[in-house]
Amino acid sequence: MSGVALLPFPVVIPLGGALLSLLGARFSRQAALVIGTAAMTATLGVLIAIATDVYPDGGRAMTYFFSNEHPHGGHLLGIAFTADPFRMTYARLVAALGLGLLVLVHSELGHLGKPELGAMACLMQFLVAALIAARLP
Repeated sequence: MSGVALLPFPVVIPLGGALLSLLGARFSRQAALVIGTAAMTATLGVLIAIATDVYPDGGRAMTYFFSNEHPHGGHLLGIAFTADPFRMTYARLVAALGLGLLVLVHSELGHLGKPELGAMACLMQFLVAALIAARLP
């Protein structure tokens, strides 16, 4: 899969991980944080895979269009994600910090109850997805 086709996944993976964390919290206290950590690791991995296409040769911009509406007459019609070196650095930093925070929550707040840990993992992943999505368009 090319880097352009992977552009929606850094937003989709944390959203899916957030929902799975809520479901996992119903069965085990640690399941929510393990699922969240796995989702954040996968997000960081996808961002690193995309970065291999963005950073070479001084950097280039890649754009993923969510429909067949490509620029027409210099105007963009529709929704698109764009990745350039600055945006990729920001997204990778956000994903790495989100992963670090989930590991910290796992080690420091692991004694909390199932609903609290599930909500914490869910909200942290929603935050990471929103921060990445806000920078890509």
